[in-house]
Amino acid sequence: MLTGILDNRDDLRVAVVVNDVASVNVDGAVIRKELVGVDETEVELLELQNGCVCCGASALELAGNVKDLVRVGADRGKPFDHVVIEMSGVADPRAVQYNLEDGGVAVDRIVTVVDAPAFAEQWMSWDSMEDRVADDGPPPDPYHGVVERKKAALASVADLEADPCAAQRKVTALLVAQVEAADVVAINKVDMASAKDVETASLTCAALVPDADVLVTEFGRAALADLLPNVATPAPAAGEASSRRADPDCASEADAAHDHDHDHDHAAPAPLTVDALGVSSFAYENHERPFDYAKLVGLIKRWPIPQKDVLNLDDVKPGGAGVPGVESAWEAVLRSKGFAWLASHPNRAISWAFAGKHFALEDAGDWDGATPRSEIVVIGVDIDEAKLRADLDGCLVDDAQLEAYLERDRAAGPRFDVGAAVECNLGGPNGWTPGTVVTHNYIEEGWDAPVPYQVELGDGTLIFAPADSDEVIRASLLNVESKK
Repeated sequence: MLTGILDNRDDLRVAVVVNDVASVNVDGAVIRKELVGVDETEVELLELQNGCVCCGASALELAGNVKDLVRVGADRGKPFDHVVIEMSGVADPRAVQYNLEDGGVAVDRIVTVVDAPAFAEQWMSWDSMEDRVADDGPPPDPYHGVVERKKAALASVADLEADPCAAQRKVTALLVAQVEAADVVAINKVDMASAKDVETASLTCAALVPDADVLVTEFGRAALADLLPNVATPAPAAGEASSRRADPDCASEADAAHDHDHDHDHAAPAPLTVDALGVSSFAYENHERPFDYAKLVGLIKRWPIPQKDVLNLDDVKPGGAGVPGVESAWEAVLRSKGFAWLASHPNRAISWAFAGKHFALEDAGDWDGATPRSEIVVIGVDIDEAKLRADLDGCLVDDAQLEAYLERDRAAGPRFDVGAAVECNLGGPNGWTPGTVVTHNYIEEGWDAPVPYQVELGDGTLIFAPADSDEVIRASLLNVESKK
């Protein structure tokens, strides 16, 4: 796809950042060969080696490298129209976007390329990325010879050495992260995929990111206007290949390569669309009471695990998981994500994530000053929203549990109210100095976490107490009462 952009850039000046995360940058070498005979004054190629752009040194340097590229073009009097960054197959686009924007570089568009023949298997895979590492031999040519449908390698050893965080990540979780980050999803290798493969990948991606453009492509070829922002769509030349969107009058995208100038009065069935499939979603929110951990785990354990190794959207329905004698409204759920508020973890946001065969509740850090809450998005096929909401409501703490939770919360809160007279240990000759609590959970820009108190001293100086302990802050002799 990147080579296609450079070969067909229509006089656009394009800078390219290639991220192969290997000590020998094969992708960069390939692109340099492709540029033979091309006016390289219009293309600047930067190879990122020995690191990925999600984490590590390359992540921190990426924004600066992009700025340097832009400066090179400006100094030549030929500023670049676009800077295109290629990421490795183990990269998380949101992490890269965060690194760039944190460094002052705006991201206009994220394009995710999906392997159409492999998508359905990857969605239902049990594997972690470290289970899908390529051997030491050369990768197979996907367009010549047989490609194993299952257990195909998804990363190299170098990929995971450069980005060790990705090694433990589930294949499905990384796939979902890459798709959900996209502004454009290219369903690629449709020439190698069955109509069912293309339909499954296209519909699933459209369900996950309804605002994204979903394309179908061969050999990564796509129109520049589909890939790059702010590019006018040219009139196609005769016989020119380009990306395609769904044609509502053709049976399937895998069959859509035929001439579209024909008469559409044929009796072929219309393609399945997200709406026709019955895909819908809803957001469950509760700011009033947390989940009871035991009840929630009980619900999760009753959620049947799909038994098949390949995603078939026809099976996303009650009874479709293939568990004998089990039929659950949760089997109609294709994807669920969000945050859960657990009574057992009152100060921690707990991420909630389901896709394929995987469900995870994981610590996502503290609430960062936000009000604890549960916010869960559910996406599925013909979902019974009322039933699913009722099931989630049934996992909330009851009134007695809520009162006990609130009592524990009150007991675990700050020892001193705002306005309380306190003494702070300033150390040195100042020693214990009287003051008044003015703020709880005080935080300044650049801090990772808040401190318990901000205190105003008698002379008007504002300080903070880094810990809620008697070694740091204590009740004033004039006001010895506190919450404990």
